[in-house]
Amino acid sequence: SWKRWKLRYLLKLKNGKLIKNDELVDDGEFPVYGGNGIMAHTDKYNYEDDLIILGRVGAKCGNVHYTNQKIWVSDNAIAVRSSINYGYTYHLLNVLKLNRLASETAQPLLVGNNVKKLYVAIPTIKEQEEIVEYLDNYTEKLKKTKASIKSQIETLQAYRKSLIHECVTGKKQVTSA
Repeated sequence: SWKRWKLRYLLKLKNGKLIKNDELVDDGEFPVYGGNGIMAHTDKYNYEDDLIILGRVGAKCGNVHYTNQKIWVSDNAIAVRSSINYGYTYHLLNVLKLNRLASETAQPLLVGNNVKKLYVAIPTIKEQEEIVEYLDNYTEKLKKTKASIKSQIETLQAYRKSLIHECVTGKKQVTSA
């Protein structure tokens, strides 16, 4: 039941807009998405609701973000509207490793037309929803595992530091085995 589609028929891509430095504020209500994700905040927005944001410029161009809030998409990113499930679109674009489509110059650049040329397989809406639910649950488990491992590493580093301090100050005797 899956069908092969060219992304040009599923997605609408539009480059973001330049935002002036004096419009960036630390306590701004809306995040500003640049080439690598959230780069600042502002008090105005140029997109709202479901939106996929692609990094357009820089070493990490091609990275993918999904939001469903009011945001500003800067000129270093591409705003993507989808005619299919946004969660599915998000995961699909992540899997496509769009960075490989970027120009190989000093400042890598992802061009929307190169993304639109790609062919993908699209399942039924029900299958899209099931895939998104599975991937979201799996991703959440991975995030929790990563956080747990990071916490364990921090605890071990603190213990190591404490142990070194105790040995250097003579509080703990070091003996040869």
